[in-house]
Amino acid sequence: ATPNPASDEVTFHFSLPKEMKKGKILIQDINGKIIHEINLTQDSKNANWNPSNIQRGIYFYSLIIDDKPLETKKLVLIK
Repeated sequence: ATPNPASDEVTFHFSLPKEMKKGKILIQDINGKIIHEINLTQDSKNANWNPSNIQRGIYFYSLIIDDKPLETKKLVLIK
């Protein structure tokens, strides 16, 4: 995700497997509560998110392909 730390618009960059049926990015708070979900299409190369209504803090985002997490990374929101 760029920028990281972020205060407003965040862009997630990724490459998706060709055999993917469904994909999404899940954004969770430090307690594991899902605060946002972005659905992806096969043609997606990046996705944008505006966390303007989200409190500052540490969050985690996961790339989920066909219901399996491929990777999870930390995102810091500053305001």
